[in-house]
Amino acid sequence: MKISHILSKNEELRSRVMKILDDKEISHYYSLAQKGSSSLFTRPLLSADGINVTYGIEMEMLDGGLLKRSSFDVDFETSVGISNLLSVGMFAEGLSSIAGDSSGEEGVDPTAGMELTFLESSLRPYVFFSSTSELMGHAWSGTASEPTPALQGIFALSDDKNLLVLNNGMIAQLELRGVLSVDLSASIQISLWNRNSQSQVKNAAALLMVGVATVDSDIAKTQGAFNFMGQSAIEFKTDLEFYESPFKMCLQMDHPDVIIKRNFQRSFEITGSKFLVKKSKKRKRLIPR
Repeated sequence: MKISHILSKNEELRSRVMKILDDKEISHYYSLAQKGSSSLFTRPLLSADGINVTYGIEMEMLDGGLLKRSSFDVDFETSVGISNLLSVGMFAEGLSSIAGDSSGEEGVDPTAGMELTFLESSLRPYVFFSSTSELMGHAWSGTASEPTPALQGIFALSDDKNLLVLNNGMIAQLELRGVLSVDLSASIQISLWNRNSQSQVKNAAALLMVGVATVDSDIAKTQGAFNFMGQSAIEFKTDLEFYESPFKMCLQMDHPDVIIKRNFQRSFEITGSKFLVKKSKKRKRLIPR
């Protein structure tokens, strides 16, 4: 599914892959078939002022229905291209023996962890456990039952200041500052008695952009300013029951309405006098989920 999604976004790559698949020594069942299944879908999250924000969820499943790998991606799409804002990946192996089905994973120690990619920079993977003893310790003590922060911080997206000399000799000063606040937390509950588990991953983010354009001269000064604020959150829940095979799993994704606020202000004043004119405009947009 992921390969098909990538090919649908890149026509040149799609044409090359189709030429390769024409080779009968490559395009046959034993080379293309995989043990398990996969699913992938993308949905729009926000669309405003020529910028599209989309999210996608990718899942890889074993034959028994146990989750092997999942990925949650948030991308920015503009006329220039696509940039990845955040990618959260969960991986696991060797858990089939714990659930009572060891087919395909013999001799593999139970391992699970999380991978983070922020602004196209990969962070060090966080390993939850890498052995049966560590898994049992987490299950009996409930160390991960409460939301645990995985990534929290405020990041500077832009801090620019430019001076431009206009044709009439005046100087224009342009300033643009932007910050992004991110809060990523996760929790999991495992019951070996009931043979089920519940996990929750929550992503919350807020964006603030402030810009000021000023044209100053000896006789007058004019200024235009704006600020853009937006916030959203996405919650990803997974319920798994492994008391019998095939395993049953339910995935849920929920996010509240996206709130966007835009404020504009213009001012004009004459140097050496009390003349001052100000105009402001406020807009609030609610994008339903």
